[in-house]
Amino acid sequence: MAVTAGDFDRIETFLRARIDPLLAAAQDASDDGLVIALAALGRAVQSAHDIGTDLLKFDQGLQEMVRERAVDQYWDTLGTIAYEWRAHPDYLSEFELGAIELGGVAPLPAAV
Repeated sequence: MAVTAGDFDRIETFLRARIDPLLAAAQDASDDGLVIALAALGRAVQSAHDIGTDLLKFDQGLQEMVRERAVDQYWDTLGTIAYEWRAHPDYLSEFELGAIELGGVAPLPAAV
């Protein structure tokens, strides 16, 4: 199994399901500091997801080794955040694995 866009979607969905209710509760409690922190965390998750999935499609002179390392880094960022919820029943043990341990990075789609 190689890291795919679907893997990035799955971990982002898991994280948003944890972060969004906490953000809503903080907003209801008027806890401005917590609202700011959770909103920033949500943006970081979205950014890592977007960059990771974009890198899976990127082939404009980017050497394969660089692409694999970059995807691995963004996957690891999301996995590190997800690890905080490792006791949650929706947590998947694959979130703890690096892209290399998951079988590497999915190959680029064939040119049309």
